[in-house]
Order: sequence, then C-alpha cells, then structure tokens
Amino acid sequence: MAFVAGAVSLVTVLTMIMLAVTVVPSLAQQPLTITPTYVGTATNPDSVVVLNFLQTRDYNAFNPNAELTSPLQADTALGRDAVAAQLNSLFNGIFTNVQIEVTHAYFMDGTVVVEFILHGVNTGPFLTYLPTNAQVSLPMVGVFELENGLIQRLRLYFDYQTLVHLLGLDVTPTYVPPAATATSTFTSTPFSTPGLDQPLTAEPTEAATEVMGTEEPMGTEEPVMTVEPSMPTEEAPGPIMTEEPAPVGTAEVTS
Repeated sequence: MAFVAGAVSLVTVLTMIMLAVTVVPSLAQQPLTITPTYVGTATNPDSVVVLNFLQTRDYNAFNPNAELTSPLQADTALGRDAVAAQLNSLFNGIFTNVQIEVTHAYFMDGTVVVEFILHGVNTGPFLTYLPTNAQVSLPMVGVFELENGLIQRLRLYFDYQTLVHLLGLDVTPTYVPPAATATSTFTSTPFSTPGLDQPLTAEPTEAATEVMGTEEPMGTEEPVMTVEPSMPTEEAPGPIMTEEPAPVGTAEVTS
C-alpha cells in the first residue's frame, strides 16, 4: 500500500510540472487584456488612423515624407520607406509575434499621444547580443502628429535599461584603468615680472610735487624734548627725642 501511495504522489507531482511547462508559455503569449483609457474623441479620423496602425503596422498610414525619431537610431528617419525599415526592425526583427496593447490614449487636434505595451518574443539580435527567446512586455510611448489624414511625424520612446533587464542581458560596463604614462619632470623658474624687479625711478607728477612742496621734508623736524617728571625726595627722618620722666621724690622744696 505504501508503494502504491508513493507512486500516486509521484505521478501527481509530474503532472503538475507538465501543466506548468505547457500552460505558462501559453499564458505569456496571451497578455492580459487592459481596458484602455481614452482622453478625447477616439472616433475622429486622426485617432482611427493611429489606433489602426498600432494594430496592423500598415506603413501606408504614413505620409511619403514622414519622419521618425526613436531610440533605435541616432538620426531621424526621413521618408516612409526609412520609417518602415526602422519600425520593422523592432516589430519584425528584434521581436516577433508582436501584440500592441494600448493602455492610455490622448486625442487632440492633429496630435495623438498613445501609451502602450509591446508584447513579443526576442527572436532577433539586439545591439551585439544574440536572441534570448525571452517573452517581453515593454512599455512604450508614441507621439503621433498627423497632416492630411496621415501620420507625418512619430516620436517613439522606451527605456533601453528596461529592455536590457527584460531580455536578461548583462551589459554592465567594465572599468578599464587608463594606461600608465611616463612621469614628466617639471622645472620651475623664479617668478619675474618685467619692470617690477627694478627700483621705481619715475618722477613724481606735477600735482604730487606741489603737494609735497608745501610740507617739510621728513627728517628735518627738531626733536621734541621731553622732560620726565622727577619724583620728590623725602628727607630722612631725624632722631626721635624722648623726654625722660623726672625721678620721684627728688624735687627741691623751696620755702
């Protein structure tokens, strides 16, 4: 009986592991549906163009002379073909099985700002790194400017550091100390200012001469005699005279 119970528990554990392996990836490929928050009118023509593009990635939604600015490239992509090539490297290059999930959208006259999450699988190289096959949900923001009913400019934003973290890449820069350089010898010389090393010989100006002429030159004044007060001297006290008392009984009696 104990053997049968142990075998049943083992089968139960193996079944749970198999379910985890098969069910979890399927859940990752089906992102949770988020009800988007719209600010403005989502049914005006410009809004419809932008929302449709995010779902279909049909680059005919751009004008022939459209522009794209994004972290994917330092320079601005000019023209519909250049825009399509750059966005395609993201939606069908770095990632595949891409789904766009809009979370917030702000509709204004001629401008649509969309916050969305890019869900996809990393099956293409990123920078200099090989694909990791990681499931990625990358937050992004797109600012769309429309002219004549088509997208004229798109400014796309996402955080590179977040993407690196989601892909599980280690791109921490390694510090390399600079190469040692030869020690140079510095010889200092005494500081010298031209004209200040010699005594001044310039003649006094006319104004200074007139002022100086009204004063007596220094060193010709008669010295002032100062008399120190003398301390009074006291005469030495003389001898103290004392009177001797007359002897008792010796006075003469006169008749």
